[in-house]
Amino acid sequence: MEGWDKESFMSDKHTQQAIIMNLVILGEAATKIMEHYRGLRGGPSAYRMEKHEGDEEPGSGGYFDINLDVVWDTARSAIPTLYSDLTNLSLECDS
Repeated sequence: MEGWDKESFMSDKHTQQAIIMNLVILGEAATKIMEHYRGLRGGPSAYRMEKHEGDEEPGSGGYFDINLDVVWDTARSAIPTLYSDLTNLSLECDS
């Protein structure tokens, strides 16, 4: 979201849809990783996820009621931190 401000994001439906779809894909990938690598459940508390039947994806109250403020905050703060953490984890696994 580098170079974007919240007002521009809130007025650009295409960017909103792209970010939301990417967050959905990240959520699905995280679920698959956690199913395959059970040991990651004990990882950093910021990423501990216990999905329960009926739970919705973060930032939504169902796919038809998406909170764009949560999407914006996630894209601006949580995703860069996640990227950095995954890069560090990848480097650790390579060594």
